[in-house]
Amino acid sequence: MNHTLLSKSARSDRHNPTFKRIRVLPYFTAVALCIIVLTPFIIMVSYSLRSNAELYNFNISLFPQNPTLESYRALWTQNPHLKRIVVNTISVTILSTALTLVFSTMMGYAIARFRFAGRKPLWFILAMTQSIPWIIALIPLYMTLSSLKLLDDTGILALVYTACFIPVATWLLVGFFKKIPSELEEAARIDGCSQWGVFLRIIIPLSTNAMCAVGLTTFIGCWGDYITASTLLKSKGNWTLTIGIMFLQGSFNTEWTQIMALGTLITVPVVVLFLWLERYLVNLMAGGIKE
Repeated sequence: MNHTLLSKSARSDRHNPTFKRIRVLPYFTAVALCIIVLTPFIIMVSYSLRSNAELYNFNISLFPQNPTLESYRALWTQNPHLKRIVVNTISVTILSTALTLVFSTMMGYAIARFRFAGRKPLWFILAMTQSIPWIIALIPLYMTLSSLKLLDDTGILALVYTACFIPVATWLLVGFFKKIPSELEEAARIDGCSQWGVFLRIIIPLSTNAMCAVGLTTFIGCWGDYITASTLLKSKGNWTLTIGIMFLQGSFNTEWTQIMALGTLITVPVVVLFLWLERYLVNLMAGGIKE
């Protein structure tokens, strides 16, 4: 009897206009947030497809009236250093991401599975680094590298990025490794697998979701960084893409359409990588390892 009354009450609530509005509200909120976030990118792409004449026209609409790729062509033909800058950015980002994944994976697994002297102090130091703004450490880092004559080097910049992202990457991976059932490792050892074999054949394949999330975070951080790169790199031949925008800002003229084109080129790889790794991120947020 009570079950029947509850069912009728639930059906009546579903037909209630107020109930429908409450259910639809989260969807409207999500759409509104997406519009707020995507609008600057839409404007950036739109302005990159305009000519200079249309850019300074007072009748500007959201979408270009005569779309053109002239700003992209001019970006490559009028800036001889740009190709070198692209190579610098790709090499620094890939090297930093690879080193961060290698070292944070090994360190995270060691902290999660082994008991060794200094484990708790190490874990405490990693936790403390998350509460210190990076800009505070950037000034003494600059002074140290300057005294050692190591400024203006893309290899040093890659190592700095690696040192910055290893603590947060290790922090994330430790929590993931603790969720992996230890019975899987014990079974592998019984079958004659060494410790490195357990790590490479059991832990790494099971950690694909977490490693993709860490790799994506590191890639985005290195690819889009401006403060650290502009502080440590001085010569134009060693600049990265985010600093390369300065090429397009002159004393008397600023190429706004080319700046928007370069901003689009910086954004596209991140979007493509995110869409490619989306399924791994969804699996990680869904719970990762299932016992």
